[in-house]
Amino acid sequence: MIQSILDGILTGAIISLGAIGLTLIMHMLRFANFAYSELLAIGAYAALVFDRLFSALVPALDEAFAPLTLTGALALSMVIAMVLTGLSAVVIAKHIRIMQALDADIPDFCHLPLLFGPDGKKLSKRHGDTSVQSFRDKGILKDAMFNYLCLLGWSPGEDLEKFDRDLAIERFDFKNVLPHSAIFDDKKLMWRNGLYIREKESNDFETESISYIQTTLSRDLFEDELLRLNKILPSVQERIESMVDITAQVMFLLDEPYEVNSEEWNSVNSEEAQEYLFELRNELISLEDFTLSNIEETMRSLLKKLDLKPKVGFQATRVALTGTKISPPLFESIYALGRETSIARLAESIEKL
Repeated sequence: MIQSILDGILTGAIISLGAIGLTLIMHMLRFANFAYSELLAIGAYAALVFDRLFSALVPALDEAFAPLTLTGALALSMVIAMVLTGLSAVVIAKHIRIMQALDADIPDFCHLPLLFGPDGKKLSKRHGDTSVQSFRDKGILKDAMFNYLCLLGWSPGEDLEKFDRDLAIERFDFKNVLPHSAIFDDKKLMWRNGLYIREKESNDFETESISYIQTTLSRDLFEDELLRLNKILPSVQERIESMVDITAQVMFLLDEPYEVNSEEWNSVNSEEAQEYLFELRNELISLEDFTLSNIEETMRSLLKKLDLKPKVGFQATRVALTGTKISPPLFESIYALGRETSIARLAESIEKL
């Protein structure tokens, strides 16, 4: 009975001293200007020393309670098969020497090249986004992000630029990691994100788009708004590179205050443009069947009738009806907007009306 009590006291003392010792070691190393990754490695080595000390002094208790003790947990943490690092070879050499001194199994070491920003300097927070959430907020799809990161310093072979997770897992081999540093380029990421958006199933794209729009507006969309969006979203899907671009593209279709960009309107407004808008309004009023094909035919025929270039008539129409030069395809936009609203907005832009 007394022996059991003494063993328990000794066990508690060793655990307490070991924990204090590990804490002191970590604090001392911090003031020695070690990198955080080095502190973790050396802390693990210290844990191994503590584990062996504990096992030597109290072998019976260690064997019985190892899974439940701090020692057992630390021992399990030392099962390391490979160390991936971006540190210098000098630091790796220090790790190996420490492990050799502890008579520990030496894992394989793999040096990974660093990521650089577009300016050629090591990627850091000064280059912008520093969290996954920030990229999600910018409308980057998770699969596009995964694909792009995989290609920074590695390739699946066969000049594959787009692949899924299963293929990456199947083909990944550290032997194929490139020795030189890769450049993290936001423009290339956006381009790749656009590829993934265009390949989405139309129903999935519509669902995600509506979710983004409602989040941006902080309200649910009305039924009429959803009907208008259903007509234009297939065209929008082919044009955007980020999901956050959707709201700006379709804002002219929503029941929100409508505004025309005055600077852009002044750049397209002219006597010829005014004549085209006036005639187009009359044509839309008399158009029997308001279909996409009839809208396009009417607008092109009117250009020939007035002997105008498409840039003159179409750009003025686009700004008058969508408020900006940057919008989905013109004929699809008019079709989604509807006859009555299109006629009303044209009237607002025709000076003699």
